[in-house]
Amino acid sequence: DNYPMTAVSHVYFNGIEADIDSGMTAPQILANVIAIKQKCFDIDALPTLIFTPKPSMYNSEYELKPVYTAMMRHIAFTGKPTLLLVGDDIVDYYSEGGQSWSICDTVQEMLPKAFVINKGVAGDKISDVVARFQTDVLDEIPTMCAIIVGMNDLWTASMNDIATLAQDYINLAILCKANNIEPVVFKYDMTLEQIETYCNMYGTPSWNTPVQILYYYKCMAELVEVVAKTNNVIFLSAYHDVIDKKGYIVDTMVANDKVHLSEEGARAVGHYIATAVKERLQQLIEGQDNYKFRFVN
Repeated sequence: DNYPMTAVSHVYFNGIEADIDSGMTAPQILANVIAIKQKCFDIDALPTLIFTPKPSMYNSEYELKPVYTAMMRHIAFTGKPTLLLVGDDIVDYYSEGGQSWSICDTVQEMLPKAFVINKGVAGDKISDVVARFQTDVLDEIPTMCAIIVGMNDLWTASMNDIATLAQDYINLAILCKANNIEPVVFKYDMTLEQIETYCNMYGTPSWNTPVQILYYYKCMAELVEVVAKTNNVIFLSAYHDVIDKKGYIVDTMVANDKVHLSEEGARAVGHYIATAVKERLQQLIEGQDNYKFRFVN
């Protein structure tokens, strides 16, 4: 503000390190940097952020800690959204016959202008995702988070557990909202055939039967759907196109165990997710330009 606007063509600025030391959160720092960027654009000046990481910002392998990497990514690519998928087996890579695949690969192919991050862990339950939500989701500062989990909870659940599981799952979406992250929630459209196959392979608690487990899936799906629609949250099916209109498995869409997605199934579900969220991702970054910061590190 102390110079004639026409005299300034470049603006170099720093201070992120001090902001971090003062206890400011990543979203707060990001908001301030974007505000400075806009002031530069207002006077047709080129902004350059100087970032000098401190030793405490590195991990034991001398790599910048994920929270700072995420912060730099979002500052550098303002206008390029990040879609993070977190959850269980359907997000994680699945291997069969020497090959491996994930729905995230297709989502990235379908959304080339976005960053797609895979935070799937096979075998995870809702409680596992809750435990790692801060480091695996919030610290990554995504634009949107697809939460696909719950399949592994219901095999050993009882009817008394369903409301609690649904609430724990919904709380993850609420936590996203509280951190300015757009949540996407899912239901599992399991079939009785899938559940019977899984129970035969891995067993099931004495208090459950395949029919009961199928009922649990339907109850949980209904609870999540009501909350999602009430709060204008995108609600999708984790097994879209895997189950036909008559409620039967499409054999080519599932792996040999009839539960996990085949490579074809992963591509179909990934395509469905990318198509469903693409418009909303564009809306979330509407008004932001695609200008990339230059960095001096």
